[in-house]
Amino acid sequence: MFGVGVGLSVTYTKRKNFYKATVFGSSLIGLFSPIQELQLSAEFEAFLVTRNFDNLLFKDDQYWYPALF
Repeated sequence: MFGVGVGLSVTYTKRKNFYKATVFGSSLIGLFSPIQELQLSAEFEAFLVTRNFDNLLFKDDQYWYPALF
């Protein structure tokens, strides 16, 4: 009837001579199924994004990106 879960993720992206990005994420999900044919769920995710640019025209940045599903 009830279920909960956690998740972790890491992503690394690189574009040659342009930028590198690292994303660390975590999530928490809750599930509720009052009857077999119906499932209600909610998930919250938060990602820490770090971008480092090779070009001085762009500013390096770091920010949190939350999401609710």
